[in-house]
Amino acid sequence: MSMPRKLAGVRYFTFHAELLPHTEQVVFHKTTLWGNLVRHYVDIKNLEKIDASRVPSPLMWDANVFDS
Repeated sequence: MSMPRKLAGVRYFTFHAELLPHTEQVVFHKTTLWGNLVRHYVDIKNLEKIDASRVPSPLMWDANVFDS
């Protein structure tokens, strides 16, 4: 029963973001469903702030671990 929430968390949740000023990038650290670490490197110029309502899975927000 908790699988849909876990899948939403794996897809959208980033547990750590790290700024790399020398390369002008941000590294987003995520885990897969099986616990493998995945890093996504994104150029700062390509970052975009989005509203939480644009995340297509409402299950992401059911757990009370996020700041408003």
